[in-house]
Amino acid sequence: GFNERVVECRLAAKLIAKIKGKDWNPVCKLLEVQKMLNCELHDMPTIVQDCLHKHPYTNKELCELFGIAEGQLVQSALAEMSPQAKEAAGKLPEFKLYQRASHVFEEAYRVVQFKEATNSGNVSSAIATELGELMSNSHKSCSDYYQCSCPQLDDLVSICMSSGALGSRLTGAGWGGCTVSIVPEEVSGNFMKNVVECFYKKPQDLA
Repeated sequence: GFNERVVECRLAAKLIAKIKGKDWNPVCKLLEVQKMLNCELHDMPTIVQDCLHKHPYTNKELCELFGIAEGQLVQSALAEMSPQAKEAAGKLPEFKLYQRASHVFEEAYRVVQFKEATNSGNVSSAIATELGELMSNSHKSCSDYYQCSCPQLDDLVSICMSSGALGSRLTGAGWGGCTVSIVPEEVSGNFMKNVVECFYKKPQDLA
């Protein structure tokens, strides 16, 4: 859940800082690493690729990389975190640092791209398509890299897309909730009908 992602993002930030030869101890956020390295936001995904491997890190591996005693990851690298986050860290069998850091930086850059695309105030069909792609890529990253979606949200996004949306994504913190979609006005009527028929009239497993 939420606390686990906070832990993984903090460890990713600290590890990137250490690999880049910076003082990793005071680092708390991935944004701090970007500022520390004096890099542009769009450059950070490449830095993540260069510094972190894709397969999950173990507690033992992270202790070795940080140069701390085995079993002291929470006490040494996460000492400043909340009790809830420390508890979450202690229960995690592995840490997906590459995926979490990639999502954070790529998502932040998608926000920049979305804002730039809408700056003119005139959203053409081409711009609407671009915005839809950004939203759909955002949801895919939320689902695959940050893993803050859920089967019901993934299903709803898929139904929205097949019903005529240009893009769709979860909204809110994730792990349940709602979706938001970009839908051309000319298909909005059929869109709502299809979504109701294909999702809201079906029994949902909310366990």
